[in-house]
Amino acid sequence: VARLWDDDKLRRQVEEAVQAVQQGSKRIQGKKVKTGGGGFRKVFLVISALVAFLMLNPRTGPQARRITKDIISTLRSSD
Repeated sequence: VARLWDDDKLRRQVEEAVQAVQQGSKRIQGKKVKTGGGGFRKVFLVISALVAFLMLNPRTGPQARRITKDIISTLRSSD
């Protein structure tokens, strides 16, 4: 067993299998299971903060608002 456990690939596969069983058990019990996601949420927050900064900044705000207004009017006219 010690020799098998020293094999990194095998140990990683066993750990992943144990993790999958634990998550399955939690799901059966009706508990929420955290998946490794959340990347989209972080990207969305960064983009939102950047847009807010550009819109509220006194130097870039007027131009950013004008560009946004142009984009929105173009999208509405294409409907």
